[in-house]
Amino acid sequence: MTVRLARIDDRLIHGQVIHGWLPRLSVDLVVVADRELADSEDQQQIACLAVPDGVEVQFVAPDQVADAVADERMAIVLFRTPVEACEALDAGFRPACLNLGNLHFEPGKIQLRKTFCCSNRELDALKRIAGMGIALEYQPAPDLKRLSLTPDDLPGQS
Repeated sequence: MTVRLARIDDRLIHGQVIHGWLPRLSVDLVVVADRELADSEDQQQIACLAVPDGVEVQFVAPDQVADAVADERMAIVLFRTPVEACEALDAGFRPACLNLGNLHFEPGKIQLRKTFCCSNRELDALKRIAGMGIALEYQPAPDLKRLSLTPDDLPGQS
């Protein structure tokens, strides 16, 4: 499997993925690594409504991502949070890079970039990911400039 994009975006499958990333990356598989969706067939059906024909969607728990991307297809892997991405990495998934797309602001979160805000738990997960040698790149949409984040760019307490 070639993972064309591993992305953290709390919206998971949405317009930017369908109309921006899928056509640019020529993928035939979207792996949604989210325990809540993996356990809900009704939510899966809703999430798949806008996915174009010819693109398969698999819903898996984060610790099952490595197995889901073990064949010969081109894939995008979507995580709701850095915590889920870290869980997939702990279970053996190893992308070269993790794209930071969107995490909505909530009280108590730290704004790292315009559309990416983290709780302390999420920030700790990003620090662990960076410590594993996985590059972190903020790029909310494919037509926007990609910005690398280093461990020094990740503020806050551990």
